[in-house]
Amino acid sequence: MPQLSLFPKFCTALSLDELPGRVAETGLDAVNLLIRPGYWVTPDDVLETAPRFVQAIRGAGLAVDFCTWCALPEQILADEDTLRLFADLGIKGFRLGYYPRRDGVPLSVQLREANEDLHFAVRRKDIFAGVLPNPHRTVDELERDHQSADHWCGDAGAELLNIFLTRV
Repeated sequence: MPQLSLFPKFCTALSLDELPGRVAETGLDAVNLLIRPGYWVTPDDVLETAPRFVQAIRGAGLAVDFCTWCALPEQILADEDTLRLFADLGIKGFRLGYYPRRDGVPLSVQLREANEDLHFAVRRKDIFAGVLPNPHRTVDELERDHQSADHWCGDAGAELLNIFLTRV
């Protein structure tokens, strides 16, 4: 049976002490590690607070396998300590932030370049990143849906690519 996970964006009224129990009461299986300013884990303190967040959630019998981090690929790849932490915590995937849109460059080319950059950078570390296509959306559909935007939202990339991390 698939795991049902909470994206806790709308649960900020709950403290980290309250969140795990409330989620467990709902019958959900997991909570996403959300890294954003103003949440339990922020980009400025991720190395200190992410382990506490994961420990608190897992202490309630819930999984934390996925992270939503509004960072660009180059920020993530430059932050080797956070990548290692994700792998050590068992974070198996994450959703990236927004990509700036480059006029005249098809989404398929932009995603391929991001994929190549990710693989090149991660291969130099002791972390493996596997980027898998999502079979439910095509590049053509996403280009049509995002024609008027000035950026490719993280969802466009996430709808096409799932990124999984593990230590090697």
